[in-house]
This record gives sequence, C-alpha cells and structure tokens, in this order.
Amino acid sequence: MRREWRLHANDGSSSALTDGQIIGRDHLPAEYACHVCESANCTHQHVSRESLHVSFDDDVAVVVTSLGKNIIGVAQQNEESWTWLKMGQTHRLLSNGLVALDSRRVASSQLRICSSAAAGMASRKRPRETTASEAAANSHRFRIGNVYLNALPGEVRSPRHVSWADLLPADCERALFTSLFPQGSYRWLRSVSPRLRCALVIADRCPAPASKPPPTLTAPDGDEWLLLEGQRRSGIMHCSLMLFRTPHFLRIACGGTNLEGQIEKDRDALFVQDLPIRERPSCPSEDHDAFGEPLQNLLEYYSTMYDEPMRDQGLRKVDRDRVRKFGEALLADVDFEEATGALVTCMPGGSSGGHKGGWTLLEQALRTSGAPRLVDGRLDIATGHFGAISLPFLAMMARTLRRQQPSAHGEWADVGRSFLYHSSRATVLAPGTNSFAVLRTTAPGNRAGAATDPTLLEKHFHDALPKFERRVDAPADSLTPILHGKVLLATAADGAAAALFVGSQNFSATSWGQGGQQPKNVEVGVVLSAHTREQVRELWERFPIEMAPEGEYATSAAERGYVMARSPTDGNQTETGLQFCWRSRCNDMASLPAWRLFLHRWWKMCSGCRAAGVPCELGRPEMERLAWAGTPFLCAACQPAVPGGRSAERANEV
Repeated sequence: MRREWRLHANDGSSSALTDGQIIGRDHLPAEYACHVCESANCTHQHVSRESLHVSFDDDVAVVVTSLGKNIIGVAQQNEESWTWLKMGQTHRLLSNGLVALDSRRVASSQLRICSSAAAGMASRKRPRETTASEAAANSHRFRIGNVYLNALPGEVRSPRHVSWADLLPADCERALFTSLFPQGSYRWLRSVSPRLRCALVIADRCPAPASKPPPTLTAPDGDEWLLLEGQRRSGIMHCSLMLFRTPHFLRIACGGTNLEGQIEKDRDALFVQDLPIRERPSCPSEDHDAFGEPLQNLLEYYSTMYDEPMRDQGLRKVDRDRVRKFGEALLADVDFEEATGALVTCMPGGSSGGHKGGWTLLEQALRTSGAPRLVDGRLDIATGHFGAISLPFLAMMARTLRRQQPSAHGEWADVGRSFLYHSSRATVLAPGTNSFAVLRTTAPGNRAGAATDPTLLEKHFHDALPKFERRVDAPADSLTPILHGKVLLATAADGAAAALFVGSQNFSATSWGQGGQQPKNVEVGVVLSAHTREQVRELWERFPIEMAPEGEYATSAAERGYVMARSPTDGNQTETGLQFCWRSRCNDMASLPAWRLFLHRWWKMCSGCRAAGVPCELGRPEMERLAWAGTPFLCAACQPAVPGGRSAERANEV
C-alpha cells in the first residue's frame, strides 16, 4: 500500500503532499512572514511561491528539486549540517527529511516532509542516510534520452516534465543555444542563467532586415557570452538546440519553441539526454554514428550558414574560427555510443554534393536506428505551424514515418489513418487560455495557389487540446497553453511498436523538403522508437496534446464540432498591420482580455455562450475600440440575460 506523504511546518500545522507538488512561500507559517530583517528593502518575500518541486521516488523517499534563484537547504532529521541546492539541483530525502526555503531564516522557513507511517517518530530513530549510489542516481535523470513536456507556470508537474531549472546543470561550464530573435533570446537566456559564465547564442534575425546587414559575432555585455546573429538568403535558421557542457557530461536538448521565453508560455515537447565525457581523451573514430556525426556537422555548419559568396558577405574568418572552435570544445571527448535514437538535421545550401537533410535524412535515421516498420499504422502529427499540406506531401511523410513502400491503391491509401492537429476556435477562447498564442501558430495554408487539400482539412484535422493539468494552488494568472511543439508519432496497428520524431521541424515542405526538393530552413530533431506496448504507452503519455479517439477517424469537422482557429490578418504586413500590432502585445497579459474580445468579433463567436455564427459587419478599427472598452460581443439569446453585458463578459474573460 502506498504511503501518504505530509508537509509539516514548525508551528504544528500540516498538509497533504502530492506527487509533483510545488512548495513555496505560501506553505510557511505566520512566524516567517512576521520576521524582522536588517535590510531596509525587505518585503518579507525572500522565498518564491515556487521554490521547490517534490516528486515521489518510492514509498520511503521523495526527490526535491530547487526551482528558484535562492538556495534551498535539505537535511535528514537530526543531521548537524545542511546541504544547499542551487537552481536545478536535486536531492533525495527519506521520510522526516527537512527543507529550509530561506538560507537567512533557516529556523522559521523550515519544513518537514514525512510519510504517514513515520509521522511523529522522527526523534525515536535516525533515518538511513542517502548512500553515494543513491545520490548519483538522482543526478542521472537524463542518462537515457527521452521526450519531455515543458513545465509551465501553475501546472501539476510529473517526471515527464522539465523546466529551465531542470535543463541547466548547476556545474555547466559552457553552453550553446540556437533560436530566432537575437536580442530577445540573448536577454532571456541571460536572465534565466545567471550563473552560466560562457555561452554562444546563435539567433536568426526575424523578420530579416530589408537592408540585409552582414552577420556579426559580438559580446554584448563584454564578457564570455557571445551572440551570433544574421539572416539567410533563403529560409531561416529555425532549430531550437541547447547544449550544456559540464565536467562529466554533455546535456543535449532540442525542441520546438524559441528561446526568448516562449518555452514558459506555449506547450512544447523536447528531447533531453546526458552523454558522458570520456575519462581519457580518445582518437577520432572512423565509425559513423547516427547522433554524434550529424551533430558535429551541424555545429561546423553554423559557422558558415550565413555566408553569401556571391555578395562576398559572411562572418570574418576570425569569427568563423571562433564559432567552430566553440563547437569543437563542446563536443570534445563526448561518448556518443550511449545516445538514444538518431539525430535528424536540415542544412540547406553549402556544397552541391553535401547532404541537405530533411525527409530523406528522416528516412535514413529511422532505418539506421532500428525503428519498426509500421505498415497501415496510425499517424499523429502535432505542430505549431503548418504549410500548405498537399496530398503528395502528406503521403510521402506518412510512408517515411511508417517505413512502408508506396501503396498500389494510391496516395490516399498511403495517408491512411492520419490525424493532424491544430487548435479550434473553442480551444483558443476557452476560459483561462493564453489566446495570444494563436498569433504564434499557423493554420494549414488556404490561399489561392497554396491551399491545403480540402479533404484533408475536412476529414484529417482535429482539435489540438494541450495536456495541461492546473494545480489546485496555481496562481490566478496561470494560463492554459496552446500547442507549439513539433512531434510526429507513428504507431503500429496493434499498438505494440511505434516511432516518434521530436524537434524544431514544422510540418511543411519548407522544413522537410519534398521529393527531390531540399528543405529551406535549418532544423534539428531526434528519432526515437518503441518496441513494446509499455514503451508505446509511454510515448503516448509524452505526446504534447490529447490524441484524437480512434472513432473520430474519417469523420467530418462538422460532425465533431471542429472549427479551425486561423490567426486574424488584414493583409497588412507592416508595423501598422493587425498581426504586428497585436503580436507586439503578446507578453502583456493585461491586454489579453481585449484580445479575446477582438477574437470573438473577428470569428463571430458569442463571448457569453460561445455560440458561432453571430453576425458582425464591423471593421477592424471599430472591433478594436469595442474590445479595449471591454464591451462584450453577445448573441441574441445572451443579450437579455446580461443587462449592460460588461460585468458578465469580464467575468467570462478572466
């Protein structure tokens, strides 16, 4: 029988402790809040509301992870000294273990974690101390590569979630990050990595400046943090790659969100693994591996990807060498033999004989990594951005992921049981949802000359319902996310095997290429496979959204009540356009209620009962004026029930 765990404060109060719970300031007794501090600027809030994450390891121990910038103390009962954890560090505590949330007020910020069987028995017997092997096990969470969901504010955490504090090792010596948006990414990464001394941030200028300035490598703050920024002649540098080098391992993480803070707002999926550093330097191997070699090629590619020989533009030679040597130092003596899965890159341009990556490399990675053949299996495609999805493109990708030959019955047979996901209007406007995220997603193309096959839109697209369980004690401003991660999952018809891709590639020909056409974007991701039902179920659990029921296959959007959410646009792509004006407010949550009211009018959807088809002939300026005024958009049935409308609408929009 599994034990119940409880959290005890030093004023005698206690509360039940749940797996994945976040502990912080609100769990401390009144004694702490009334302390006297020598600092004139003291706000009595040295402790964050989210200081410590607790997960159940087994019936006799929990694993605690420090989440905040302040150090957290941990100790077993009756120990004379404390172990202090920095952000991201973990520790295994046996029953009756102690935590101190404030290093300056240890006594008043002390909490005791104990199981029901051990409550009240702390003074009778000293618990067994954590062994060296147990401590080592706590630091090897990512020894085997796997898919994780990004932990979001207010979310119930599980072993399948990772936060930035989890990703950044406490003893990281140097790191490399790739993203879009140079200045935003550089500043966000610095703010969440205050102890990291040496890093290289590579970021694409997006949108590309009309003047097309040459790429630059600078040290914006005059220290060991470098910023490489540029723009490509065709396509963008779209990959989201994170490499953390420590004295003992290289942590590799890649996903689908930009590193300017989006990872804390939208639902993403990431691959994470720690690869050991060899104790003795080794000679370069002549063996080709499916992970280390493509990663090395990608890092070398970064130093030249902004070059334009025809215009004699590119990084200076001294800067190219600096970028190349930084990559070499990251990968020196890393043992890739333990890598899980295979790396899939897209490196367009370069020499004519070079491998550009894309769908052909995905096909190769699935084959070399031993992924199963999944003929006639189910295919689930989750992504933040779609291109125009043609039948030939989807059929090609379906055959690739299932590792099957073209069907004699044509491309629709190749597509088979394919489920593609994009958020519905109802999901975007659900209460408590970050509706701004619709501006960071792209629905499948529907423009003339670049339109998605209508049958695919009608029968194969489903609502993207993010997996998000809100904590009971979540702050009021914790918002349900919208999908932005990129995951492709193929499952055998009998559910006994599967193959999964996770990375930065959106589901489009621009990201994957098509036929003999190479991809245009620089991308990276990882292929994993499952060969037992238990492993398949685990991949399902790590899929970033709720998978559509099997019974919804081939049903119409109307039967399912699904209306796809398309981001509003007025066709004006300048700074005065609808998209630009509202995107500039995406991080201003005070503007969210106005944006939601604007969407209700744009989509002709009642803001009271959310009924569709409410007439609205207003133009953008009048829609925005009413939205900023907080005026609800109500159908005929709701108007009589809400006199004045404003207060009820505000309640709905919280």
